[in-house]
Amino acid sequence: MKKMSTALHTDTLWSIREDLHERFDGVLGAATVDTVLDDAAADKGGAASFFKKVLIERAATEQLASMAAGEVAVGSADVYPLSVSVLGAAA
Repeated sequence: MKKMSTALHTDTLWSIREDLHERFDGVLGAATVDTVLDDAAADKGGAASFFKKVLIERAATEQLASMAAGEVAVGSADVYPLSVSVLGAAA
């Protein structure tokens, strides 16, 4: 198991962030993953309860999958579409 930094442990969305980084960093980059997740969390507002975390994860995953598939513009020219099988069942 990977050892996480202290900053990551204080993030209430750390487990979601870690999963999204694992899935999308290679395609979209870490900064894009963080930005999309942070924006999804800001859209839901307030403290991240369990239910809000589910909604935040769903919104961020949908946005990142669309970006990775080339359906949404990304601020990077290095993004290539991926098949659904690469993105996983949630995509």
